[in-house]
Amino acid sequence: IKLRMKVLFLSLEMSAQQLVQRMLSSEGKVDSLAVRTGRLQAQDWHRLTAAAGRMSEAPIFIDDSAGLSVLEVRAKARRMKAEHGLDLVIVDYLQLMRGRSNLDNRQQEISEISRSLKALAKELSVPVVALSQLSRAIETRGDNTPRLSDLRECVTGDTLVWLANGTRAPVRDLVDTAPAVLALSPEERIVPAKTERVWCVGRRALLTVRLASGRSIRATAQHRLYSARGWTTIDTLRSGDRLAIARSRSRSPSNARWVERGDLGLELAWDAIVAIEPGGEEEVFDLTVPGPASWLADGIVSHNSGALEQDADVIMFLHRPSFYAKDAQEEDIRKTAEVHIGKQRNGPTGKIEVAFLSQYARFENLAVGERQFEPF
Repeated sequence: IKLRMKVLFLSLEMSAQQLVQRMLSSEGKVDSLAVRTGRLQAQDWHRLTAAAGRMSEAPIFIDDSAGLSVLEVRAKARRMKAEHGLDLVIVDYLQLMRGRSNLDNRQQEISEISRSLKALAKELSVPVVALSQLSRAIETRGDNTPRLSDLRECVTGDTLVWLANGTRAPVRDLVDTAPAVLALSPEERIVPAKTERVWCVGRRALLTVRLASGRSIRATAQHRLYSARGWTTIDTLRSGDRLAIARSRSRSPSNARWVERGDLGLELAWDAIVAIEPGGEEEVFDLTVPGPASWLADGIVSHNSGALEQDADVIMFLHRPSFYAKDAQEEDIRKTAEVHIGKQRNGPTGKIEVAFLSQYARFENLAVGERQFEPF
């Protein structure tokens, strides 16, 4: 509004009418409940009409089509740039977008959407801001401050990665490398695939999954394994469920599917879960495998979840400590929010405090003496 930037707002959750109503309340500093109910004070009308005048002159374009696909987003952004110019694209929010219908699972869809939005930003030379929702599971831990690791689900450092050359290595030993690994293709074949990155995510709580064959894996609760129901998070698995594993091909394949690679013959088989137990807490690791988006964790077919973190140039979390305050008086006193810059390719990471005016759904700078930046 102030800089006259041409903005395309793709709202997959709220209608254009709801968005404009919220923007009017925020820009005019009028209580949002009063705007929705029409119970406005005399002084509110002046602020509201002045805000409406400023917004009517702002080059903000809102598209509230539901369930947009990546191709539709690209087409709309290209058309706006050609007809009006374009300075910024906002997508609200990522998990409501659609990927290609022929993808096997939602995680692959999110990966494709993430890569496509990055390609769109490069093609049109404009920033693309994609909003994303974190799991509410973080509210159950002692420290509810958001972290980069909340975008990822990972395994312990001693987990053996099956490499394409037939050897196995602990994932911690592969950090900062990009080895070729064995993965599961959409056709359920064991295939070689190239990783993009292997890295340490941080310290996380774990679950241990034990299989009838004696294999086991320790990973975070939301980590996905390939079960008979498809990609399934560990916290929803139960004893008796079957997981996909890779093993050396026997003379009697017994309906198993396999692919030969050199002198290494592998087949996809199924192994029953005998126990899922708490696995303590320690540092965890993950790797990104474009394409198959999977890898073999000591022979257990495991998913990678790093598309959002990997593709983004900047990741920012909005955090309101007062939302979690149990003391109502403390909540009244502390009216600040925190912007956590968790990742930035070309600058520092850290935390910035801002004021949050809940009645207007508005963020503002703190006074000069109060403003703080704390590097991580």
